[in-house]
Amino acid sequence: MVIKQCKQCDNEFKIRPSHASKRSTCSRKCKGIQMSKHGTGKNAPNWKTGYEKHVGGYLWVYCPEHPNNHRNKIAVHRLVMEKHIKRYLTSVEVVHHKNGNKTDNRIENLELHTMSSHMKLHNKQRKNERNKNRILGY
Repeated sequence: MVIKQCKQCDNEFKIRPSHASKRSTCSRKCKGIQMSKHGTGKNAPNWKTGYEKHVGGYLWVYCPEHPNNHRNKIAVHRLVMEKHIKRYLTSVEVVHHKNGNKTDNRIENLELHTMSSHMKLHNKQRKNERNKNRILGY
């Protein structure tokens, strides 16, 4: 057995030599405390850039200090619009991508809408598509 000192509580503990290089804490409790202090956000061992692409196609960024974050993340297009208008967006405001590309977050490609005006815009686009398809015989 090898005697090591716990990195969390400084207690000494015995461990097999084959496990000595893998463990730095004396218990699960100490490991949990250590991970909660050093294992989230930019301090996480698997931290990349803070950006991720969600299933819907939108880019999200790690932003725990934002008041409207969802699980410490916020959609990039909403951050870009907030910076442009110099205030936080409300829950009924929607940022629309003019060209339909959800990863194109240039301010020239973004429009601010209410939920109702955004739905009207998309309903109008759908109606135009149906009429176009009828004319073309699809």
